[in-house]
Amino acid sequence: MAISDDNRFFKFLWRLNALLIAFFAVLGLLVGTYVLYEIVKDKTRNRSVQNVVNLAPDAVEEEKFVLGVPQEVEGSDYLKIPLNRVQNYGMEYYSKSADSEVNLMFFNIKDGSSRWLMPANAQLILSDQMLFDTVKSSDRPWEKNDVVREPLRIIYRVIEHDSDANGRMSAGDKISVFTSNIDGTGYSPLVESADKILMTNQTTDEQFMVMYNKDGQSLYQVFSVRDAKPVFNGKIDLKDAVPN
Repeated sequence: MAISDDNRFFKFLWRLNALLIAFFAVLGLLVGTYVLYEIVKDKTRNRSVQNVVNLAPDAVEEEKFVLGVPQEVEGSDYLKIPLNRVQNYGMEYYSKSADSEVNLMFFNIKDGSSRWLMPANAQLILSDQMLFDTVKSSDRPWEKNDVVREPLRIIYRVIEHDSDANGRMSAGDKISVFTSNIDGTGYSPLVESADKILMTNQTTDEQFMVMYNKDGQSLYQVFSVRDAKPVFNGKIDLKDAVPN
């Protein structure tokens, strides 16, 4: 009687072990299949980047220019509409696309007239910034100003060419600062071919400052908001800040 009970017990253990082995084998197969699926999906997914213009024609499979989302120029009759250069180029295992702003259209909502900021689409616009007749009165920049301000000028950070000769324009190239009126007229340079732009900011109601690194120096220039004429400039001397 005891031997029979022992046999049934060992048979039960054997069956339980077999079930556990089968369960973990199936679980391991499912986990392995899922991991493999995620790896393949990651390797073959479409990858998109911004602020990169590929200049090698053989690498670009398809290129088109499309209008982006219009933005109101605060306190004016104008819409600012970006022109984006969209490039698709296939890689060995996946496709890649780049979507970059290369020009701006200024559209008058009252009379339907429009104009382009630049005569060609060969540059890369990294950002733009509006300047007004008054700086924000609130010390909380995320709060909307209660006073209606008049927009006076726009400043832009622009890549003009492939300065590091790597076959594309991107944020790693030399950067220039331009300005225009709020309708896109008067587009002109303020700072050209800087290594890095540290700041572009309206400092007072009448002035704005551009601070930048160029040729191993840290420089700044102050301009008039209304006509963008230079007010003063200088260099930040770092010798006193460097310990002996």
